[in-house]
Amino acid sequence: MHTFHSGRVVGRVHTLHAGRVGFSNFEFPPHNGCMGPANYRDRSTGLIVFGVVEILIGAIAALLVPLMVLVLLASRSLDGGQGSMDLATALPSMVIYAVAAVFFIAVGIGSITARRWARALMLSLSWLGLITGIMTMVVLCLVIVQYFGVSMFAGLPELALILAVLAIIGFFYVALPLAFVLFYRSEDVAATCRARDPNPSWLDDTQPQIVSLVLVYVLGLASVLLMPAYHFIFPLFGTILDGWTGAGAWLAVAVLLCYLIVATVRSDPPGWSVAMIASVVAALSWTVTAAVVPYARWLEHMELPPAQSDLMVGLGAPSGIALVLLSVVVWASWIAYLVYIRTFLLDRP
Repeated sequence: MHTFHSGRVVGRVHTLHAGRVGFSNFEFPPHNGCMGPANYRDRSTGLIVFGVVEILIGAIAALLVPLMVLVLLASRSLDGGQGSMDLATALPSMVIYAVAAVFFIAVGIGSITARRWARALMLSLSWLGLITGIMTMVVLCLVIVQYFGVSMFAGLPELALILAVLAIIGFFYVALPLAFVLFYRSEDVAATCRARDPNPSWLDDTQPQIVSLVLVYVLGLASVLLMPAYHFIFPLFGTILDGWTGAGAWLAVAVLLCYLIVATVRSDPPGWSVAMIASVVAALSWTVTAAVVPYARWLEHMELPPAQSDLMVGLGAPSGIALVLLSVVVWASWIAYLVYIRTFLLDRP
């Protein structure tokens, strides 16, 4: 019998058979690191707290699905059967909320039980959410300035309302993802998960950057399923495809994304090159189309319901330069990310 000490008794050997040692009340050290039981702070409480937050997010997302059904039915009832919101408009949001509900509830339970895969997925998704949230806030601020102009500074109540809305959106789109990133990237959290979940995880040998890349492709594939709500609009070097031709183009994109998911998971060398070539082509196509196709024509091809179309028109049409700059910033950021991720892909065994 041996007793292990680290300033106090941590565990005791109680069995020895078949070449295996059994332990009682002992926190196993990380299998692939040097942090032992005495070298990290147990973050089980934090994992539970963040897990509960994730389950609450999932529950809210789940409740939004029947809420949208009620809004859809109420809209049709109030407008005499010609609702301002139709199923094609509501379905994309309902699908997003349903998928988000399943994901956050599952990963929340995984966090509470300190599963390694839950930490890896939340860390990767949180990075994506943080980057996307920052970009969304910048675009939202530009839209608000364009719509209200200097008039939003004329009255204190209007300015206070705008700032309050921005604060709420900033909390969910920036502050919350940032909190997830700071928590789940901690080595103490990683060590706690390794101690409480000693079995190797299917994500153990995959760096968070690679997991994030796969998640981007998965989210991109999921977004293709939403295109019917927007009449399959597809920008193609100065023109816009829609209907069946647009559907065929998006089907090709879906096939490409499926290949990129498999290639990234398998670390196939051509995968990154295909992604880079496709991204450059898509960036040129989107930017050229943004430069020559007016905003009003984009709305025409979307065939939105009248109420939603009127809202988009009411927000004001962005200039061609603004659309080009938006396309350049988005695609340049993505291509820069691909360049950054290439090192991690080449370093994989």
